[in-house]
Amino acid sequence: MSNVSWVSQMSELAQPGRVPHGPVDVDTAAMPDALAEGGRGRALAKAALDVLLYERHNGANHWTLRRTRTAS
Repeated sequence: MSNVSWVSQMSELAQPGRVPHGPVDVDTAAMPDALAEGGRGRALAKAALDVLLYERHNGANHWTLRRTRTAS
């Protein structure tokens, strides 16, 4: 058996007021109340991905998402 990895790298220009300040902490992400209208993104990423990296530089947000599975 071998490992198969899917990697996605994305960059976006930061929108004023929508930029996360400080590191994005995926490890502490938790699903909000069932009636909440938002706040599920990091918790879903934590459940689905092996790696979620966030970097901010040159006025842009840079994300790397990776999921690795063993092929059968």
